[in-house]
Amino acid sequence: MDITIKVLKILLENPHKRLSGQYISEKLGVSRNAVWKAVEILRKEGYQIDGVTNKGYSLKKIPTDINSYYLELSLGSFWQRVIVEKEVESTNKLMKELGNSLPDKSVLIASRQWGGIGRLGRSWSSPEGGLWFSLLLKPQLPMEELPLITLTMAAAMWEGLYNHLGIEVKIKWPNDIIWDGKKLAGILTGVKGDMDKVDYLIVGIGINVNNPIHPELKGIGLSLKDVVKKEVNLNYLLIEILNCIQKYYQLFLTDKREDILIINKEQSTLLGKRIIISSFKGKEEGFAKDIGNDGSLIIEDDNKQIRKVFSGDVSLKEWYKNSNTN
Repeated sequence: MDITIKVLKILLENPHKRLSGQYISEKLGVSRNAVWKAVEILRKEGYQIDGVTNKGYSLKKIPTDINSYYLELSLGSFWQRVIVEKEVESTNKLMKELGNSLPDKSVLIASRQWGGIGRLGRSWSSPEGGLWFSLLLKPQLPMEELPLITLTMAAAMWEGLYNHLGIEVKIKWPNDIIWDGKKLAGILTGVKGDMDKVDYLIVGIGINVNNPIHPELKGIGLSLKDVVKKEVNLNYLLIEILNCIQKYYQLFLTDKREDILIINKEQSTLLGKRIIISSFKGKEEGFAKDIGNDGSLIIEDDNKQIRKVFSGDVSLKEWYKNSNTN
Protein backbone atom coordinates (compact mmCIF):
# COMPACT_ATOMS: atom_id res chain seq x y z
CA MET A 1 0.00 0.00 0.00
CA ASP A 2 1.30 3.44 -0.97
CA ILE A 3 2.56 5.56 1.97
CA THR A 4 0.09 8.32 1.07
CA ILE A 5 -2.80 5.89 1.32
CA LYS A 6 -1.47 4.56 4.62
CA VAL A 7 -1.37 8.08 6.08
CA LEU A 8 -4.90 8.76 4.79
CA LYS A 9 -6.10 5.49 6.35
CA ILE A 10 -4.80 6.50 9.79
CA LEU A 11 -6.39 9.96 9.52
CA LEU A 12 -9.73 8.47 8.43
CA GLU A 13 -9.65 5.96 11.28
CA ASN A 14 -9.20 8.80 13.79
CA PRO A 15 -11.84 11.39 12.92
CA HIS A 16 -11.72 14.66 14.84
CA LYS A 17 -8.44 13.61 16.48
CA ARG A 18 -5.12 15.40 16.11
CA LEU A 19 -2.29 12.96 15.41
CA SER A 20 1.32 13.98 15.68
CA GLY A 21 3.73 13.38 12.81
CA GLN A 22 5.84 11.35 15.24
CA TYR A 23 2.89 9.10 16.12
CA ILE A 24 2.04 8.49 12.46
CA SER A 25 5.67 7.87 11.50
CA GLU A 26 6.14 5.33 14.30
CA LYS A 27 2.84 3.66 13.46
CA LEU A 28 3.84 3.23 9.81
CA GLY A 29 7.55 2.70 10.32
CA VAL A 30 8.55 5.64 8.13
CA SER A 31 10.24 8.99 8.67
CA ARG A 32 8.38 12.12 9.79
CA ASN A 33 9.47 13.72 6.52
CA ALA A 34 7.73 10.93 4.60
CA VAL A 35 4.56 11.63 6.60
CA TRP A 36 4.79 15.35 5.82
CA LYS A 37 5.21 14.62 2.09
CA ALA A 38 2.18 12.33 2.14
CA VAL A 39 0.08 15.00 3.87
CA GLU A 40 1.13 17.56 1.25
CA ILE A 41 0.10 15.18 -1.54
CA LEU A 42 -3.29 14.71 0.08
CA ARG A 43 -3.75 18.47 0.44
CA LYS A 44 -3.03 18.91 -3.28
CA GLU A 45 -5.69 16.27 -3.94
CA GLY A 46 -8.23 18.41 -2.12
CA TYR A 47 -8.15 17.00 1.40
CA GLN A 48 -8.52 19.59 4.14
CA ILE A 49 -5.90 18.61 6.71
CA ASP A 50 -5.28 20.94 9.60
CA GLY A 51 -1.70 20.92 10.87
CA VAL A 52 -0.43 22.58 14.05
CA THR A 53 3.24 22.61 15.03
CA ASN A 54 3.99 20.26 17.94
CA LYS A 55 0.35 19.09 17.97
CA GLY A 56 -0.10 17.22 14.69
CA TYR A 57 -2.57 16.68 11.89
CA SER A 58 -6.35 16.47 11.79
CA LEU A 59 -8.44 15.55 8.72
CA LYS A 60 -11.31 18.01 8.37
CA LYS A 61 -12.81 17.21 4.96
CA ILE A 62 -12.29 14.90 2.01
CA PRO A 63 -12.52 16.14 -1.61
CA THR A 64 -15.92 16.51 -3.23
CA ASP A 65 -14.59 15.32 -6.58
CA ILE A 66 -13.70 11.68 -7.24
CA ASN A 67 -10.47 10.69 -5.48
CA SER A 68 -8.66 7.42 -6.16
CA TYR A 69 -7.03 7.30 -2.71
CA TYR A 70 -10.36 7.47 -0.91
CA LEU A 71 -12.00 4.94 -3.23
CA GLU A 72 -9.15 2.45 -2.78
CA LEU A 73 -9.57 2.60 0.99
CA SER A 74 -13.35 2.61 1.05
CA LEU A 75 -14.41 -0.01 -1.50
CA GLY A 76 -14.44 -3.65 -0.48
CA SER A 77 -12.71 -6.53 -2.21
CA PHE A 78 -15.73 -7.24 -4.46
CA TRP A 79 -14.51 -4.63 -6.92
CA GLN A 80 -11.32 -6.12 -8.33
CA ARG A 81 -9.95 -3.06 -10.14
CA VAL A 82 -10.82 0.64 -9.87
CA ILE A 83 -9.48 3.08 -12.45
CA VAL A 84 -9.91 6.86 -12.15
CA GLU A 85 -9.30 9.09 -15.17
CA LYS A 86 -9.46 12.86 -15.38
CA GLU A 87 -10.94 12.97 -18.88
CA VAL A 88 -11.90 10.37 -21.51
CA GLU A 89 -13.95 10.29 -24.66
CA SER A 90 -16.30 7.71 -23.17
CA THR A 91 -15.89 5.36 -20.21
CA ASN A 92 -17.85 2.70 -22.09
CA LYS A 93 -15.63 3.02 -25.13
CA LEU A 94 -12.43 2.85 -23.09
CA MET A 95 -13.74 -0.07 -21.05
CA LYS A 96 -14.53 -1.91 -24.27
CA GLU A 97 -10.93 -1.41 -25.40
CA LEU A 98 -9.65 -2.70 -22.05
CA GLY A 99 -12.26 -5.42 -21.58
CA ASN A 100 -10.11 -8.44 -22.33
CA SER A 101 -7.25 -7.26 -20.12
CA LEU A 102 -9.21 -6.31 -17.01
CA PRO A 103 -10.61 -8.65 -14.34
CA ASP A 104 -14.26 -9.27 -13.65
CA LYS A 105 -15.91 -6.53 -11.59
CA SER A 106 -13.72 -3.64 -12.71
CA VAL A 107 -14.80 0.00 -12.44
CA LEU A 108 -13.67 2.88 -14.65
CA ILE A 109 -14.56 6.42 -13.55
CA ALA A 110 -13.92 9.70 -15.35
CA SER A 111 -14.32 13.25 -14.10
CA ARG A 112 -15.38 14.30 -17.58
CA GLN A 113 -16.39 12.67 -20.86
CA TRP A 114 -16.09 14.63 -24.07
CA GLY A 115 -17.86 12.01 -26.20
CA GLY A 116 -20.34 10.35 -23.86
CA ILE A 117 -23.02 8.28 -25.61
CA GLY A 118 -26.52 7.45 -24.44
CA ARG A 119 -29.18 5.17 -25.90
CA LEU A 120 -29.64 5.04 -29.68
CA GLY A 121 -26.29 6.78 -30.15
CA ARG A 122 -27.43 10.07 -28.63
CA SER A 123 -24.73 12.24 -27.12
CA TRP A 124 -24.63 12.43 -23.31
CA SER A 125 -23.47 15.72 -21.82
CA SER A 126 -20.80 14.78 -19.26
CA PRO A 127 -19.07 17.84 -17.75
CA GLU A 128 -17.14 17.85 -14.49
CA GLY A 129 -19.30 17.51 -11.41
CA GLY A 130 -21.23 14.44 -12.51
CA LEU A 131 -20.65 10.74 -11.93
CA TRP A 132 -19.60 9.02 -15.16
CA PHE A 133 -18.47 5.43 -14.80
CA SER A 134 -18.53 2.00 -16.42
CA LEU A 135 -18.53 -1.49 -14.97
CA LEU A 136 -16.95 -4.57 -16.51
CA LEU A 137 -18.80 -7.73 -15.48
CA LYS A 138 -18.19 -11.31 -16.58
CA PRO A 139 -21.20 -13.38 -15.48
CA GLN A 140 -21.47 -17.04 -16.49
CA LEU A 141 -24.92 -16.67 -18.00
CA PRO A 142 -26.74 -17.32 -21.27
CA MET A 143 -27.59 -14.29 -23.38
CA GLU A 144 -31.35 -14.53 -22.80
CA GLU A 145 -30.96 -13.60 -19.13
CA LEU A 146 -29.35 -10.24 -19.87
CA PRO A 147 -32.44 -8.00 -20.26
CA LEU A 148 -32.78 -8.04 -16.47
CA ILE A 149 -29.27 -6.65 -15.87
CA THR A 150 -30.31 -3.07 -16.67
CA LEU A 151 -33.21 -3.37 -14.24
CA THR A 152 -30.76 -4.73 -11.66
CA MET A 153 -28.67 -1.58 -12.00
CA ALA A 154 -31.77 0.62 -11.85
CA ALA A 155 -32.86 -1.00 -8.57
CA ALA A 156 -29.37 -0.50 -7.13
CA MET A 157 -29.31 3.15 -8.14
CA TRP A 158 -32.77 3.70 -6.66
CA GLU A 159 -31.64 2.26 -3.32
CA GLY A 160 -28.27 4.02 -3.38
CA LEU A 161 -29.85 7.44 -3.93
CA TYR A 162 -32.44 6.76 -1.24
CA ASN A 163 -29.84 5.55 1.28
CA HIS A 164 -27.46 8.44 0.69
CA LEU A 165 -29.77 11.39 0.03
CA GLY A 166 -33.16 10.26 1.30
CA ILE A 167 -34.89 10.86 -2.03
CA GLU A 168 -37.19 8.41 -3.82
CA VAL A 169 -36.56 8.65 -7.53
CA LYS A 170 -38.62 6.96 -10.24
CA ILE A 171 -37.50 4.46 -12.86
CA LYS A 172 -38.45 4.77 -16.51
CA TRP A 173 -38.10 1.30 -18.01
CA PRO A 174 -35.55 0.14 -18.72
CA ASN A 175 -32.71 2.54 -18.09
CA ASP A 176 -33.62 6.05 -16.91
CA ILE A 177 -33.74 7.46 -13.37
CA ILE A 178 -36.29 10.24 -13.08
CA TRP A 179 -37.14 13.03 -10.65
CA ASP A 180 -40.24 15.17 -11.12
CA GLY A 181 -40.48 14.09 -14.75
CA LYS A 182 -36.87 14.99 -15.55
CA LYS A 183 -33.89 12.71 -16.15
CA LEU A 184 -31.31 12.43 -13.38
CA ALA A 185 -29.38 9.42 -14.62
CA GLY A 186 -29.14 6.83 -17.34
CA ILE A 187 -27.84 3.29 -17.80
CA LEU A 188 -26.37 1.91 -21.02
CA THR A 189 -25.59 -1.80 -21.20
CA GLY A 190 -23.49 -3.47 -23.88
CA VAL A 191 -22.45 -7.09 -24.28
CA LYS A 192 -19.79 -9.17 -25.98
CA GLY A 193 -20.61 -12.84 -26.50
CA ASP A 194 -22.90 -15.20 -28.37
CA MET A 195 -26.21 -16.93 -27.69
CA ASP A 196 -24.54 -19.64 -25.63
CA LYS A 197 -22.58 -17.45 -23.24
CA VAL A 198 -21.56 -13.93 -22.31
CA ASP A 199 -17.89 -12.97 -22.58
CA TYR A 200 -18.43 -9.73 -20.67
CA LEU A 201 -20.89 -6.94 -20.00
CA ILE A 202 -20.13 -3.25 -19.97
CA VAL A 203 -22.59 -1.19 -17.97
CA GLY A 204 -22.22 2.56 -18.37
CA ILE A 205 -23.85 4.79 -15.76
CA GLY A 206 -24.15 8.55 -15.92
CA ILE A 207 -25.57 10.59 -13.05
CA ASN A 208 -26.09 14.33 -13.06
CA VAL A 209 -24.84 15.31 -9.60
CA ASN A 210 -23.20 18.73 -9.21
CA ASN A 211 -22.75 19.42 -12.91
CA PRO A 212 -24.66 22.16 -14.72
CA ILE A 213 -27.32 21.04 -17.18
CA HIS A 214 -26.81 22.16 -20.75
CA PRO A 215 -29.33 24.94 -21.57
CA GLU A 216 -30.85 22.83 -24.35
CA LEU A 217 -31.56 20.01 -21.87
CA LYS A 218 -32.99 21.95 -18.94
CA GLY A 219 -36.54 21.02 -19.91
CA ILE A 220 -35.83 17.30 -19.65
CA GLY A 221 -32.87 16.94 -17.28
CA LEU A 222 -31.64 18.10 -13.88
CA SER A 223 -28.87 17.44 -11.35
CA LEU A 224 -29.04 15.99 -7.86
CA LYS A 225 -27.69 19.29 -6.58
CA ASP A 226 -30.91 20.91 -7.81
CA VAL A 227 -32.98 18.30 -5.96
CA VAL A 228 -31.25 18.34 -2.55
CA LYS A 229 -30.23 22.03 -2.74
CA LYS A 230 -26.61 21.40 -1.81
CA GLU A 231 -23.39 20.07 -3.29
CA VAL A 232 -23.10 16.27 -3.14
CA ASN A 233 -19.80 14.54 -2.39
CA LEU A 234 -19.14 12.31 -5.41
CA ASN A 235 -16.99 9.86 -3.43
CA TYR A 236 -19.64 9.15 -0.82
CA LEU A 237 -22.38 8.82 -3.44
CA LEU A 238 -20.35 6.54 -5.72
CA ILE A 239 -19.41 4.23 -2.87
CA GLU A 240 -23.04 3.94 -1.77
CA ILE A 241 -24.19 3.17 -5.30
CA LEU A 242 -21.41 0.63 -5.92
CA ASN A 243 -22.27 -1.10 -2.64
CA CYS A 244 -25.90 -1.33 -3.75
CA ILE A 245 -24.86 -2.59 -7.19
CA GLN A 246 -22.83 -5.29 -5.47
CA LYS A 247 -25.89 -6.30 -3.43
CA TYR A 248 -28.35 -6.43 -6.34
CA TYR A 249 -25.91 -7.94 -8.83
CA GLN A 250 -25.32 -10.82 -6.43
CA LEU A 251 -29.09 -11.29 -6.16
CA PHE A 252 -29.24 -11.33 -9.95
CA LEU A 253 -26.47 -13.93 -10.21
CA THR A 254 -28.06 -16.21 -7.60
CA ASP A 255 -31.51 -16.00 -9.21
CA LYS A 256 -33.00 -14.16 -6.21
CA ARG A 257 -34.54 -11.42 -8.29
CA GLU A 258 -37.80 -10.61 -6.52
CA ASP A 259 -36.51 -7.39 -4.93
CA ILE A 260 -35.12 -6.21 -8.28
CA LEU A 261 -38.52 -6.58 -9.91
CA ILE A 262 -40.43 -5.14 -6.93
CA ILE A 263 -38.42 -1.89 -6.99
CA ASN A 264 -38.73 -1.53 -10.76
CA LYS A 265 -42.48 -2.09 -10.60
CA GLU A 266 -43.24 0.04 -7.54
CA GLN A 267 -41.10 2.96 -8.75
CA SER A 268 -42.08 2.74 -12.42
CA THR A 269 -43.11 5.89 -14.29
CA LEU A 270 -44.81 3.79 -17.00
CA LEU A 271 -46.96 1.06 -15.49
CA GLY A 272 -50.66 1.72 -15.75
CA LYS A 273 -50.17 4.40 -18.38
CA ARG A 274 -50.44 4.75 -22.13
CA ILE A 275 -47.05 4.80 -23.80
CA ILE A 276 -45.34 5.23 -27.15
CA ILE A 277 -42.56 2.79 -28.11
CA SER A 278 -40.01 3.85 -30.71
CA SER A 279 -37.89 1.18 -32.40
CA PHE A 280 -36.45 0.32 -35.80
CA LYS A 281 -39.99 -0.74 -36.76
CA GLY A 282 -41.32 2.77 -36.12
CA LYS A 283 -43.64 4.03 -33.38
CA GLU A 284 -46.51 2.23 -31.76
CA GLU A 285 -48.83 2.92 -28.84
CA GLY A 286 -49.86 0.64 -26.05
CA PHE A 287 -50.78 0.33 -22.39
CA ALA A 288 -47.97 -0.60 -19.98
CA LYS A 289 -49.33 -3.51 -17.95
CA ASP A 290 -46.40 -5.05 -16.10
CA ILE A 291 -42.71 -5.91 -16.02
CA GLY A 292 -41.95 -9.57 -16.69
CA ASN A 293 -39.63 -11.78 -14.68
CA ASP A 294 -37.30 -11.70 -17.67
CA GLY A 295 -37.05 -7.89 -17.55
CA SER A 296 -39.44 -7.27 -20.44
CA LEU A 297 -42.11 -4.58 -20.50
CA ILE A 298 -45.51 -6.21 -20.92
CA ILE A 299 -47.89 -4.09 -22.96
CA GLU A 300 -51.46 -4.31 -24.23
CA ASP A 301 -52.07 -2.89 -27.70
CA ASP A 302 -55.29 -1.34 -29.02
CA ASN A 303 -56.50 -4.78 -30.11
CA LYS A 304 -56.22 -6.05 -26.52
CA GLN A 305 -53.27 -8.21 -27.51
CA ILE A 306 -50.65 -8.75 -24.80
CA ARG A 307 -46.99 -8.92 -25.78
CA LYS A 308 -43.52 -8.42 -24.39
CA VAL A 309 -41.11 -5.64 -25.34
CA PHE A 310 -37.42 -6.20 -24.68
CA SER A 311 -35.96 -3.05 -26.23
CA GLY A 312 -36.95 0.30 -27.64
CA ASP A 313 -37.29 3.89 -26.57
CA VAL A 314 -40.38 4.31 -24.42
CA SER A 315 -42.19 7.56 -23.64
CA LEU A 316 -45.41 8.43 -21.90
CA LYS A 317 -47.93 9.50 -24.53
CA GLU A 318 -48.83 12.62 -22.54
CA TRP A 319 -45.14 13.56 -22.20
CA TYR A 320 -44.42 12.71 -25.82
CA LYS A 321 -47.07 15.10 -27.11
CA ASN A 322 -45.45 17.98 -25.23
CA SER A 323 -41.85 17.25 -26.12
CA ASN A 324 -39.68 17.61 -29.16
CA THR A 325 -37.58 14.62 -28.10
CA ASN A 326 -38.35 10.93 -28.08
